[in-house]
This record gives sequence, C-alpha cells and structure tokens, in this order.
Amino acid sequence: LFAGQDYREKMIPFHEHYMPGNEILRPVMDILLKQDISMICPQHGSVIRQDITEHITTLRNLECGLLLNPVHSNLQAEEGVQRLAERVLLRILSFYGAEQVAEWFEDSPFEIDVQNARIVEYEGQLDELWNDFFDRIYHGGGSRLISLLEPMVEKFQKELGITKPRIFMSTLVQEKQRSAQLRKEKAALEAVNASLQNSLELTQEEMTKDQVTGLYNEDFFVRYLLNIFNEGRWSQFHALFIQIDNMREINENQGDYEGDEIIQQVGSILFYEKTESDYLFRIDGPVFVLVCDESDPQEVLKRAEMLRTRVEEDRRFFTQITISLGLVPVNYDLLGALSATDAMEYVFTIGRRVLRSAQRNGGNRVIEDIHATERGGNEGRVVIIEYDYFHAQLISEALESLSIKTKICLSGPEAIDTILDFHPDVIISELFLLETDAFSLREELLEHSRTKDIPFILISHQKNEAAVARAINLGILNFIKKPYMLPELLGIVDSYVTKALQHGN
Repeated sequence: LFAGQDYREKMIPFHEHYMPGNEILRPVMDILLKQDISMICPQHGSVIRQDITEHITTLRNLECGLLLNPVHSNLQAEEGVQRLAERVLLRILSFYGAEQVAEWFEDSPFEIDVQNARIVEYEGQLDELWNDFFDRIYHGGGSRLISLLEPMVEKFQKELGITKPRIFMSTLVQEKQRSAQLRKEKAALEAVNASLQNSLELTQEEMTKDQVTGLYNEDFFVRYLLNIFNEGRWSQFHALFIQIDNMREINENQGDYEGDEIIQQVGSILFYEKTESDYLFRIDGPVFVLVCDESDPQEVLKRAEMLRTRVEEDRRFFTQITISLGLVPVNYDLLGALSATDAMEYVFTIGRRVLRSAQRNGGNRVIEDIHATERGGNEGRVVIIEYDYFHAQLISEALESLSIKTKICLSGPEAIDTILDFHPDVIISELFLLETDAFSLREELLEHSRTKDIPFILISHQKNEAAVARAINLGILNFIKKPYMLPELLGIVDSYVTKALQHGN
C-alpha cells in the first residue's frame, strides 16, 4: 500500500509508457513543488508518505513519451555502456527484487552486486556487454520485461546514440509480429462468430423470451424443468412463484398499456435483485417464477421478504404496487419417483395454489407452507409468551378446554421461532419478557408478511397512557391489565380464532 525507498524507480516506467512528454509533466510538477504536501495518494500505484519533494522532482525531470526532445550526450562521458546497464539493473531490481535477479545472472559472464545495483565484472568483450546483458534479462524475465524496458532503452538510444540490443530486433519483434497476426485472425473470427451469434440470438429470443419483460417465457420454463427432472442428477432447489397483487383492477382502471408497464417494471426489479445462480421467468399474466439454487428454505424466505418489501417501497409507480410470493420446495425425495412431466406439473400446481392462498389472505405476503395456510377443521392455534410459567399454564389449560392448541414461550427470541413454525391464529404476550419486551417483539413480527397480520393481545400490570399509545401505534388493539377476568381473555381469543377458521374454510 505504501511506497518504499525504491518506489521512484518503480514509478518511472509507468510515466515513460503513458505520458506524452516532459512538457506535459513539468508544469504540473512545478505547481506541486510549491505546495506543502504531506501525502500523495495516486490513482495508480502506492501511497507516498516520505520524500515527497524527491518523488515530484523525479517526474519533473523525466524525459518520456513520443514528445521526447533528446539531448545527445557523449557515451564515454556517461562512463560507458556498463553504467547504462547498471541503470537498467536498478530498474529491474525495483520490480523483481535482489534474490530473483541474482538467480538470472548465475553461471553467466556477469558478476553482479545486486545490493548496490552494480556490475562488478564482465568476462566477455566490452562491445558485447550491452547485448549479452539484455539476452540474460530476456531469459530471466521474458518478453514482458523486455517490453517494459523498451521506453528506457529508446531514451538511451535518442540521448546517446547507442544501438538497441539485438533482442529487441529479433525475438521481441518476431513476437510482436506474430501477436499482431494472431490478433488480426482472432478479430476476423470474432466478427464471423458475432454475426452468427446475433442471428441465432434473434431467433432464440423470439421463441424463448417474453415480449413485455424480455425474460424467459413460460414455454422455456417448462423445458427448463423437464430438462432438470429428466437428468436425474438434481437434489434440491426452490421455486418462488411471484404475483403482482390486484392486477385485474389495475388493467380495468388504468388500461392494459399501463398494466404492461407495471409488469415490465416489476420484472426489472426482480431481475436486478436476483443472484447470478438464479433463473427468472415470466409465465402467464402478472406471474413470475424465480428459481433459486439454494438448499436452505429459510434463506429463500428471507430473500422473498426482501423482494416483497423492495417492490412495496418502490416509488417509480403512480400507485403503490405489492406482490405476493409463494415458496415451492423441490427435492428429489418428493419428486424423484415421478416422471419429468408429472414433476413439472406438480411444481406448477403447488405454485398456483400458494399464490391463490396469498391472494385470499389479502396479498402482499410470503406464503411458506400451503398445508399450514389452508388447514381446515375447528382447531385454532395460540402462542402464549409469558415469563411466569404458572400463569402461562393457566391460560393454556383454559384454551385447550376450548379445543385450541397452544404453545408456551418464556422469552422473545424463542417466541419468534415458535410463531414461524406453529402458524398461530392469535398471540398473547406479557409486556415485559426475558431478553426483550412485547413492543420490540411486535415490531419484528410486523417486518414479516407471514406474521404481520396475526392478532396480538397484550397483558401487563403496567398499563398506562404511554404504553397504550405505543400499543395502538403498533396495531395492538387489545391491551388487558393484570389482574384480569380469564373469561374476558378467552372470549377475545375465541373470537379471533373463529374468524381465522372461517376465513381458512
């Protein structure tokens, strides 16, 4: 993250490659030199916290780019080719480190002092030092390193008139020419493939895509399911059936064009909220299906609640739009023995049933268990949340005598899990609970479409004006002060349970 002592040498190649010339760099660096700068955080490279002035000066004086104006110097005055090679060595060390560079020069005509970036001895002819040095670099770092050093070598060539090392004129040039030819051939092939792919995609889209949303259509969804069930290698996935609520009224009041716009917008929301492993389809009317490659149903339910809230809170619609979602678990233990066609029809049947159940319950909700939401009979269900177990047991026994099943919870966290599993018709809760209170519990239940409409009865010794006001704000319509008459509580519960059972039947 932070620049070290060798960073000036590392940043030079970047500017040599990308800056047009020193006349671009110098005026800006002159301005920076006048500022009191304590840190430089560049778009490319490391954060510079030390030697700020030296780093800026390095760039100010850097000759670089196509606009390089060389000042020819005497090569002997620069202490010869060996000194140029040592400057190149310093650059390489900043990239690769002393240990790796030292390995490159083992068993070579060069004796290298990597710590001081010096060529101690060269056993060959001096007029071959320049070429031998770059041959060794090429065998160590490859053509990529040679390309990286090219601007530096060109600078030496322009300033000092020294010939480029032969490696630039042989291997590197050949590789560049070969790469250019390959790129040309690749571009031609890509153009042909693009044309073929475009024709194929146009044909496929007409057959598999929905014209309103651009999503895969029902026919494609059917083929998708049949392929999965025919393969026999699947284990489990979840299908979320999603329906826009009150679509018939929207079309009647606002027209089919506006209805299509809403379907398109909802489809867009669902598409951008899905993961890469999800598949989204639009089947008939205002119904979508999101196939989730997720084995944990609770995670899928969390995502379903997020999607429901996301659409409900979206402000792009002229009127508030809500959706209902139904979870259809698809596992091999249940459907593996069926034919592919029967398994596909099962998914469609259960998906439509959960959506009908959601609509009958008012919409804007997530339906998890079709059997729980559509259970029949005359058996109600109540969850009692009370830290005083003996008091809770008293209520439970009284309700059981009315053929109402109960579950007792002694704390708030326990109550949440029980409510989600038990699907009660009514919740009775003491205000003060272990680890939380009834108001916080109610707020959490309101966030879930499966629990937000369950009648909530509050009981407490502490019934005052502030508590009553908060209860009303949370939609709690029954607040009973202890001590109370048990028949009063039983009457309220029985009334709620009777309505729930009548609605379910």
